[in-house]
Amino acid sequence: MANESQIRGPGRPPAAQGPDVRSALLEAARACIVELGYAAASTKDIAQRAGVNPAMINYYFGGKAALAEACFRDTIEPLRRRLDALAEAGDGGGGIRDFLRAYMVTLATNPWIARIVVREVLPRNGQFREIFFREFVGRAARLLPMAVIAAQNDGTISAKLDPRFAAVSTASMAIFPFLTEDILRENLGIDFSDEAT
Repeated sequence: MANESQIRGPGRPPAAQGPDVRSALLEAARACIVELGYAAASTKDIAQRAGVNPAMINYYFGGKAALAEACFRDTIEPLRRRLDALAEAGDGGGGIRDFLRAYMVTLATNPWIARIVVREVLPRNGQFREIFFREFVGRAARLLPMAVIAAQNDGTISAKLDPRFAAVSTASMAIFPFLTEDILRENLGIDFSDEAT
């Protein structure tokens, strides 16, 4: 006798499959975008990697662009919340340490972010440029210079530094290791995923 999955026709997938299918699509989209780039990663590629019908992308996300944005947003959401909390706390020099920890743990647990930033954020027409600037850069651009100034006031950082340039240098130095992770792993034995906890 045929079970429900064998006789189910077109339409909504079984509710029990929902979270698993959605998670599989997010993971597949992430992998395809890192490997191929957003433009080259087709819905067929993503669905095949997720083991589902391409129609599931439209069903769960409304299309490839929305799936890609959900993939990126899901990853930076914890960091965005942490930045908001740091901004509210206004805890001076400790803000820099807390920012860097949140930033680098996010990158260490999601090492693909650095590669996507280079490929899909830095170009003017990058797929994730707008959301990255809106959800992360805007917050960081307000928080880091204020944290630098607070640290200068308590003597932790030299008062001679321009807070804007110090903020840029801090953020740049924090992402660089993740852009060169393969080189660092092969030559220095550093694996940032081991440091993410």
